[in-house]
Amino acid sequence: MQKLLFLSQHKLMGRKVSKIIFFFSLILFFTGSAYAQKTVSSTYTFTTGTGTYGGDLGLSYTTVIGANQDNATSGLRNLPFTFNYLGQDYTQWSVTSNGLITLGGTALTGNETSNSMAASIPGIKIAPYWDDLATGTNGYVKYAYYYGTMYINFRLTAPKSAGAANAEFQVRLTASGGISFYYGSTASWPAFQSIGTNAGGYSIGIGNSATDFASVTMTGATTATCAFGTANDANTRSITGPFDIYFTPDNTPPTISNETIANIAGTGNRTLTKTIGDGYNGKGIPTSGSYIPRIYYKKSTDATYVSTPGQYVSSGTQTNTVWDFTVDHSLLGGVVAGDVIQYFVIAQDNNFNISSNPTGAVATDVNTITTYPTSPSSYFIPSNFSGVVTVGTGGDYESLSNAGGLFEQISAGTVLGDVTVNIISDLPGETGTISLSAWAEDAGGPYTVTIKPNGGARTITTTNALKLNGTTGVTIDGLNDGTNSLSILKPASSGGILVLQNGASDNTITNTYLSAYGYTSSSYYVISIYNSSAAVNSNNTISNNTITTSSSPTRGIYAGIMFTGTSSRADGTVIDNNKLIDIYQYAIWINNNTAVNTVVSNNEIYNTAAVSSNRYFNGIYVYGNIGTTNVFNNYIHDILFSSTNSTFYAATGIYSNPSGGSVLNVYNNVVALDETTLHEANAYKAISVYGYGTTNISYNSIYVGGSAVTDSYGSYGIYVLSTAAMPAPIIKNNAIFMARSNSTGTGKHYGIYTASTVTSDYNDIFANGTGG
Repeated sequence: MQKLLFLSQHKLMGRKVSKIIFFFSLILFFTGSAYAQKTVSSTYTFTTGTGTYGGDLGLSYTTVIGANQDNATSGLRNLPFTFNYLGQDYTQWSVTSNGLITLGGTALTGNETSNSMAASIPGIKIAPYWDDLATGTNGYVKYAYYYGTMYINFRLTAPKSAGAANAEFQVRLTASGGISFYYGSTASWPAFQSIGTNAGGYSIGIGNSATDFASVTMTGATTATCAFGTANDANTRSITGPFDIYFTPDNTPPTISNETIANIAGTGNRTLTKTIGDGYNGKGIPTSGSYIPRIYYKKSTDATYVSTPGQYVSSGTQTNTVWDFTVDHSLLGGVVAGDVIQYFVIAQDNNFNISSNPTGAVATDVNTITTYPTSPSSYFIPSNFSGVVTVGTGGDYESLSNAGGLFEQISAGTVLGDVTVNIISDLPGETGTISLSAWAEDAGGPYTVTIKPNGGARTITTTNALKLNGTTGVTIDGLNDGTNSLSILKPASSGGILVLQNGASDNTITNTYLSAYGYTSSSYYVISIYNSSAAVNSNNTISNNTITTSSSPTRGIYAGIMFTGTSSRADGTVIDNNKLIDIYQYAIWINNNTAVNTVVSNNEIYNTAAVSSNRYFNGIYVYGNIGTTNVFNNYIHDILFSSTNSTFYAATGIYSNPSGGSVLNVYNNVVALDETTLHEANAYKAISVYGYGTTNISYNSIYVGGSAVTDSYGSYGIYVLSTAAMPAPIIKNNAIFMARSNSTGTGKHYGIYTASTVTSDYNDIFANGTGG
């Protein structure tokens, strides 16, 4: 319209003006933006009820028309809130003694006695009971406001007379745009007065213009129907009440489900299926015509979007529709490997409420977008991988685990040969958002992916754990030789650094410095092997790494290497030659039947400062292990911690609870719970076994010292608490020095303690402390 006015101001005359007007009319017709407006029928839902009118409801009212008034008006009044009616905001209203309300800046005159819903009057028609009425000797029109609702009470004579009022009803306008009428009952007068018959005929409804209105027909004393655009101005029935009429607006935009387009190989068009709903009081989604939902898309490097309409799937309804959307790559000039396609879906309902997924689009209608989402969905055209790939500043990819990074690309792509991933700079902004998942391979595989630093020492800093999700043949090799090394840091918050899950097998994490934020709970860890019903994580190796805390040493790591989950067991894991430093509770934690045939060897576990501990410390903890578990050549020493729990705390070097039928071999380990331990009394156990399987403990060197005991807890070089079903443990060729002493306590100190039969040969035990 502004363009047409501009042209007229320049005095474009005759046919030229007509042609221009026609041209712009065509443009507006095809875009749909000029005529996209709300109507009464598209906006409001009509329902009825039999609630209670309620009279004054205890509110404080302002009278705008008093008694003995005929054809009276309130004049303009300010609304207590902005009232949205058919997409327009209103702040003023007026009312007459004839049972009619209007919205807008032009007041009713009081002379609107012809109750025609199709009449053209200034402003909006809200007619709870419109006829030629009066307030009578005791009537009024008054209003009150309370918590988002304006109440307008009428007490009138119907039909009009000079006598006492005989009709009582109420209008409620809500801040959410609702309009409702409440009619009285036969309860005690003057409140709740029923409305008698009216031979002159009356109108009930709401209207926007002479053609856009809703007209109510009373079909009984407490029943009614509604027609949109067809007036009934001749209602005569009585309304005994209680009876309510509700015009509820549809101001809620459609809901669009969150499905996305997967990253799949090939350059063909992509299809996206979404469910688009229009909820409570919704007027439905158009399933044909120019306003049906659309998908907008572009290459990430393009400046503008193109779009295609959705295709309605007939399995839905207008309020719960299913749509297929096609991304036509030909409209983008074709695509090639590496292209990133951004997209969003937009929909409107039959009341022109508009929404998008992802959110953020601003539009006149689905064809006219004024603001595009700042974070659209995206997919990419996967690449083929082999040889050397670089990650970092100036590399092939800027990140590993962020959207668009190497993990996302290689997981969706095809590996044609072994891949070496060179980290060519520090990666300070990893988010862990995208896992490295099992990839497709060309014939000739299986192929491997090796991630390593290149050109110098490199540091990866991540805010969430990096995940190997069902991968086979991934090696993270830090080349920790003093010149080329890799550090992976997680400096804050919970969660760990690396997770192997969903059948991740034959992967290796080696020669890497891993440092995570420590303390507090099992959500603070460094490496996790997560077992679920999806698949077994098999034959993974964690070797030659340094695992520690990125915070103060006194905070410690809750768990250095952690096995979790119960639906399957990690099979054949090797944990070898790692340094686990500054541990809060578990250095190596194989928990709750989560491992089969595990090797824990040549690891060194110690603390550099007194870690603040909750209750206890475990160097190597193996619970419910099955198959054959070998724990050997580990060195556990300087287990420094200070407990915050005064009831009980303990330090255990190696703990195991083998399952029935399993074999546990603990040999050639050095466990020194020594004098520098900074906690008093309570239980020390160098090696502790409780369970059902076969246990062999041999050739271990054990020292137990520490502060003198002040309570009743004991100390143990080897502690075996067997069950009736447990085969007799074999304890041979161990050297045990028990140096623990009593102070004021009564705890005992044992070289070897067992509650059942064991085979014990060639052990060298020395105890020189008081109470030993």
